[in-house]
Amino acid sequence: MQVERIGEVGARLIQWGLPQLIDTAQLIASELITNASQAAKGNEIGLELILTARSLIVKATDDSLDIPDASDDADDPLAESGRGLALVAALSARTGYYFTDSRHKVVWSEILHNTRPGKASGLD
Repeated sequence: MQVERIGEVGARLIQWGLPQLIDTAQLIASELITNASQAAKGNEIGLELILTARSLIVKATDDSLDIPDASDDADDPLAESGRGLALVAALSARTGYYFTDSRHKVVWSEILHNTRPGKASGLD
């Protein structure tokens, strides 16, 4: 499901019966979109949520081929940036990235949830 605003993440999770994931998912989505907007060469930025029987996957897409890298500034307590991907990794079961074609990259995060398979309905 494509979302246009971070607030839509919470609304979708409520629809899916997963309100316990709202804070974590919104924070991860915000960090991924912030990184995508900083890396993007143009205006091609997207956010997608995928619900599976065991997890929520948050994906951010941009039109950059730059490899995402946790900054060395993450260890500097006075740095103004550089903690986003470290924070995403700490809150996620798994993270990663891949290139969709010669111009686009997807950075993703997987958040596990504690529902029975099939409990979350209304999947798009």
